[in-house]
Amino acid sequence: MRLMWLIRQPYFDASGAPAQPGGGLAHSAPADLAGYDWDDSRRGGFAMSNLALALLVVLAVATCTFYVAGGLYGQGSPWAKDVCALSRALCDHPAWSLVATGVVGVLYLLLRGLRL
Repeated sequence: MRLMWLIRQPYFDASGAPAQPGGGLAHSAPADLAGYDWDDSRRGGFAMSNLALALLVVLAVATCTFYVAGGLYGQGSPWAKDVCALSRALCDHPAWSLVATGVVGVLYLLLRGLRL
């Protein structure tokens, strides 16, 4: 399948003069994708980078929570005992969730750079 329709082509009419906006593409999208709006994320639509940002925030908050709870668990803090009772491994090794947060951070930067 040729992907030439993905490459933005300049708009020229038959005489070589710039065509009016909306005059058509040099290569059109396949019939099954003709109704898809490729520029939706640039006009305020939902972008995949927004989903990655939401996941990044959730993971960052969880990482901080387990890090603090792991430090306070030995001092007898009731909420730290509750948090560490749910996942003792993450209280003992908060770096595991820090690695996941870093991976999602890189994913967010990639998606934002690609405008997906």
